[in-house]
Amino acid sequence: MRNRNVRAVVFTAALLLSNKGSAQAEFSANALIGYLTGIPRLADFSGDGYKHEHPAGLADEYKPFIETTGIRHEVVRSLNGEKKNVVHGMTSLGFKQPLLSNRAGVYLSYADNQSSVEWPFSKDRLIVDESYGSGRICLSAFTSARKTLQAGITVGRQVRGGGDEYLQIIEVSGRIPTGVCGSVRYYSMPYEWGIGINYDNISKMLPSRFRYSGFESNISWSVAKNTCFTLSAGKRMIDTPKTFRGMPGKHAQVWDGNGDNWKVSVRRNVTRSFSMDVSYGKDAYSQEMDLWYNRSQYGRGILEGDTYSFEVKAKIGKAPRYIPDILYNHISADLALSRGIVDSWPFTPKQIEIIGDKTWTFSGTGRIASDSGTFLYEITPQSGAALSYVRVYFDYRLRITTRDHLSTNPMDMIFGRKRVETDLTRYYDFISVMYRKEFNLSFFPIAVGIQQLIPVRHAEKKIPGKAPVPPSFPKVRFARPKRFGGLSAWIRVKYYI
Repeated sequence: MRNRNVRAVVFTAALLLSNKGSAQAEFSANALIGYLTGIPRLADFSGDGYKHEHPAGLADEYKPFIETTGIRHEVVRSLNGEKKNVVHGMTSLGFKQPLLSNRAGVYLSYADNQSSVEWPFSKDRLIVDESYGSGRICLSAFTSARKTLQAGITVGRQVRGGGDEYLQIIEVSGRIPTGVCGSVRYYSMPYEWGIGINYDNISKMLPSRFRYSGFESNISWSVAKNTCFTLSAGKRMIDTPKTFRGMPGKHAQVWDGNGDNWKVSVRRNVTRSFSMDVSYGKDAYSQEMDLWYNRSQYGRGILEGDTYSFEVKAKIGKAPRYIPDILYNHISADLALSRGIVDSWPFTPKQIEIIGDKTWTFSGTGRIASDSGTFLYEITPQSGAALSYVRVYFDYRLRITTRDHLSTNPMDMIFGRKRVETDLTRYYDFISVMYRKEFNLSFFPIAVGIQQLIPVRHAEKKIPGKAPVPPSFPKVRFARPKRFGGLSAWIRVKYYI
């Protein structure tokens, strides 16, 4: 494979451009799920997330209503006919009904998610076509006690995609008079999708099914009314059922892994009109992805890494409209592809062959880092605009051994051909522009938004015999674009009964 092909295979699943106004790169297990399905990140568009995933928060408002949400998020969109597109989407419908004199209630919802990724590698010899679709119907129950304790539970079932798997979420939050508040959340959610691979004249479909579960907790402590400390921690697991190792005569992706994360945040009101938020955190994870055919394993790979994040936000209250809130974010990830093997032999079934009669063994290390800045303008209390810029750095070293079982050279058959590949990219630049607005039509609160993500440019490392491109600010060239970041839009409508 060429360098760009290897780089994409190793890192694409870990790279996700977030949707919170800032084009922010994230590298974690949550980002992996978001890349494959779009679900964790699509919630950011609608403003309040998926209500059924945080059932205790439903107790914040005891008013009956019906709401619907629609989101279409194009991460990348090709304009020149190439199959280079990454698109996520979601539609949902929810009904909320208070009970017991506004001390409890229920929330019934249906959410349908779609995801589609098409991307060519190795001069169009290898084309990846990923698709995801899932419909979930959920029932949430919630209660509160004198605004000091909130609790909620959600049970749901896959009704489209994911078989007949169930999801469960439990959340409890509360506060005590000393200024301490916190929450605990448990979740267990099923996922299922498929990745199609076309290599020369070989086409394969690699389905996957796993459960994503874990615990989240946070505790906050307010000091002297102007400072608040928050500690968040979590532990999660990705697990593929033992019974899913490929149906008879079919392939299967088998995902297994675990990880934990923590984050410390400090919010301080420096003056009556100026406040700052500073946070630092770490996310450690270990993921294993195996390939199976007809319950026989032929591919193995382990990816381990530590991700560190640092964030600063400055907000000026009662400031003129032309003075924005400012957000700076730095994320870095150290990755280790500890081992990986893809087997294909002359005597194995043709259905297993993906790369011909060869065996690939590979290992390596890498580093990804990003710096992003966002200027958020609150035009009115009901509307706002955001302008963001992010620079993403890549660096990796990959060692590959290829054994050709049909080679006339015995050395290639036994020891294989070894090579080392390194990344040539210095950085990628992106710009994001977003606008959102909320307004009321009689009993209909409506929230709408639009976002454009634009890849600006990239520069490569020094190539032998050529001078490297020096670091610089983004350069916008007035030429017909070949590929844009997608144009995304969302809308949420409520009707209070």
